[in-house]
Amino acid sequence: MIKHLLITAIIILTLQSCYKSKVVDLTPQPNTLTNTVADSIYLSKVETVIYDNATNALTDSSTYFFTYDNLKRVTKYGGIDYNVSPLPNYVYFFYNGSNVNPYKDSINAVTDIYIHYYNYNAANKLTYDSFISKDLSGVNMQTLIYKYSYSGNKIYNQTSTSSASYNTLDTATLDANGNIIDQLRWVGYLPPVSPAKVYVMNYNYDTKKNPYLNVNVRNTSIFMSDGILSSSAITPNNTLSGSMIDYSGVVPTNATLNVTLTYNANNYPKQLTEIETSNNAKTVYKYSYIAL
Repeated sequence: MIKHLLITAIIILTLQSCYKSKVVDLTPQPNTLTNTVADSIYLSKVETVIYDNATNALTDSSTYFFTYDNLKRVTKYGGIDYNVSPLPNYVYFFYNGSNVNPYKDSINAVTDIYIHYYNYNAANKLTYDSFISKDLSGVNMQTLIYKYSYSGNKIYNQTSTSSASYNTLDTATLDANGNIIDQLRWVGYLPPVSPAKVYVMNYNYDTKKNPYLNVNVRNTSIFMSDGILSSSAITPNNTLSGSMIDYSGVVPTNATLNVTLTYNANNYPKQLTEIETSNNAKTVYKYSYIAL
């Protein structure tokens, strides 16, 4: 899958790889405010089912929840990937005062084994993210640095490691609505290896609302994979189709994606089905919303 799996990739990298850390109750905090259909625009649950491309048999499923505070900010996100672990895992977000953007997130609110620190510009756009991984004794193992910059209808992201073994550069082009319509990634390793083009992606969109539109942390790296500018979370509309040319192998390969959506009364998706046409692999997402 080209699109929504970019979101879950970072969860696989962090949440699922450290599921032995302290966990909490899977049940999301109840919303005690008055719910109306018109106000139910805040994403509360995402259920994902992945089917085998040959037999159409279920191969994986997951359920992830969002918890908000009284300022409509996400304070906790996560859940269970049933194919990886029966235990839930969460990311916790931390804020300074009433700021809408978090300054930090952590896979474990007590020990800070996996943490991100964020910085923003005057327009509240993410400019810098340091991802620090530690061992159980608290010693830093590696730091990844993500730097974001903006120019016209372009977004640039550069990723580097503390060991300086490689860095990447992503360039995304936005349409007039702010949707990512194409994306290019390069990877550069230590000399004498020259930077190499990894992939090119292109997307087409509907005119409806992205389910993550009102999730205040949708631009943070927890919803991106290795700093990839995921179209799934940060764009205002929903992808209808996509294509990718992958240059990472000996011979470039092509993949295409078709998406079918059904919407609720507020024009937010309630179900999204992706089919990768090259192998008919299918992923189904179901979205639930609450009022805040």
